Amino acid sequence: MKNIWLLLLAFAGVLQQGTGFFSGAVWFLVFGMALFRFRFMGAGDGKLMAVIGGYLGIRNGFYAVALGFFIGAVWSLWKLKRYGLAAERFYYLRNYAVSTWVSGEIRPYDALEQIDLPHHIPFAVCLAAGVWGYEIATHFMGNGSL
Repeated sequence: MKNIWLLLLAFAGVLQQGTGFFSGAVWFLVFGMALFRFRFMGAGDGKLMAVIGGYLGIRNGFYAVALGFFIGAVWSLWKLKRYGLAAERFYYLRNYAVSTWVSGEIRPYDALEQIDLPHHIPFAVCLAAGVWGYEIATHFMGNGSL
């Protein structure tokens, strides 16, 4: 997602929520940038999580983002199974965790620039689906939040 769209969404969020937008956004931004630091996801995904948290607030944003992570996990596992990459990727994750722990050096987990690799998913789509699923669930529950 382009930064201009995220800026426009954040600006609209501030217009709608006032400064309360930032109290929800900051926690998600910190978490998202920590995941980006290790290259577990792109920076745009972290900024999108911040916009979601700003609009929905910390509690409701957590549920929506968590649902997005769950959708991403299911999609990732399906792709790993489909392409026969599960053992290879879990072995890579284990080696990455061990080498990072032993060396204390933070290095990128993956090359996010190569988006056509079979183990990559467009995580922004998962986050959007999480928000959509959360909104549908709260609508049918009738009280506006879980």
